[in-house]
Amino acid sequence: MSDIAVTSPLFSMAQGVVAGLILGGLFFGGLWLTVQRVTQLERPAGWFALSALLRLGLLCAGLWFIGHAAPLRLVGALVGFIAARVLSLRYLGAARAPSSDPYVGEGHGSQS
Repeated sequence: MSDIAVTSPLFSMAQGVVAGLILGGLFFGGLWLTVQRVTQLERPAGWFALSALLRLGLLCAGLWFIGHAAPLRLVGALVGFIAARVLSLRYLGAARAPSSDPYVGEGHGSQS
């Protein structure tokens, strides 16, 4: 492979997208695990705070490492991170999230 192909802007951005997908998978996977286990924990607020600090620290360090020398890689990583969010919502059960509407549910049918 020639040096031109390895250093092309498209290749650099593609590397960033892959890295962003990995970072996003770790970030949103960690959030999903935290939410799944919080009902079993004695102090859920502390675990949420610790999880958030760890996930944000990993994300910031990863984005810095990816983009400190190549701005296009950083742009690609942000695109990959957003794509990971969309994928995690689709595959980790966003459809099962309860409705925030207080009038939806049992006993609140239409009164026509």
